[in-house]
Amino acid sequence: MPTISGKPAILVETRNGSTNSIPVKKVLDLWDLDDEWWRIVPIHRRYFKLLIDTGRVMTIFKDQSSGEWFRQEY
Repeated sequence: MPTISGKPAILVETRNGSTNSIPVKKVLDLWDLDDEWWRIVPIHRRYFKLLIDTGRVMTIFKDQSSGEWFRQEY
């Protein structure tokens, strides 16, 4: 995912075989989650609450262990 200073700049979504690039207008909030330290692979995530170009607000996170990005579904 393209970033500026470690923050998402463009959201790339892939659904049903098609890929869309959506500019991020603003990072509304960010926070870290370090949890389940007792497991073999603890949880280390950085969350971003984003305002995207369409006006929609969404939350994504980066798994700090694997480097993969995910969309938080509520």
